[in-house]
Amino acid sequence: MGEYSKALVFYKKALDIEEKILTSNHPSLAISYSNIGNVYDCIGEHTAALSSHEKA
Repeated sequence: MGEYSKALVFYKKALDIEEKILTSNHPSLAISYSNIGNVYDCIGEHTAALSSHEKA
């Protein structure tokens, strides 16, 4: 538990793949951006969290 930096790396890798194969309005992208935002929130990076959640 608490391995937020690893989670962030993997969520970003997944997002990179999804952005290449999915349309820009695909629901999976929103989920990925939300997951990234949640991790940023957990580590106290609230500005980055807000940005990710806005993209979701």
